[in-house]
Amino acid sequence: MHIEFRHLRTIRAIHETGGLARAAETLNITQSALSHQVKGLEDQVGVELFVRRSKPLKLSSAGMRLLTLANRILPQIEAVEQEFLGLQSGKSGRLHIAIGLFERGRVSVGDRVALLPLG
Repeated sequence: MHIEFRHLRTIRAIHETGGLARAAETLNITQSALSHQVKGLEDQVGVELFVRRSKPLKLSSAGMRLLTLANRILPQIEAVEQEFLGLQSGKSGRLHIAIGLFERGRVSVGDRVALLPLG
C-alpha cells in the first residue's frame, strides 16, 4: 500500500468542496477520473473513505484520519514547491559576494548590484 500526494490532494478537495464534481473541477480532472482514483485508493487501503449516503459527501472516520494527514503534510509540500519555483526563476536563493580589500580603482559593490536584473 502506498498513499501518494495526489491522494491527499484528492481527499482535501472533496472535503472542501463537498462533492466529486466540484472537487474534480478544482483538481482539473474529470469526475470519472476522480471517482476511479477514490475507488482505487479505497481498494488499496481496504476501507471506505467516504459516507456515500450523505449529501454533501462526507468523510468516514478513516477518511478524516487521511484528511488530518493531508492538512499536516500538504502545506509543507506546497511550501517546498514554491521555494523550488523561486529558485528556478532566480527570484530566491543565495548570493555570495567576495570583495578584495586592496583593489583600487575597481567598481564598487553598489555599482555591481545596480547592474543586476531585479524583477
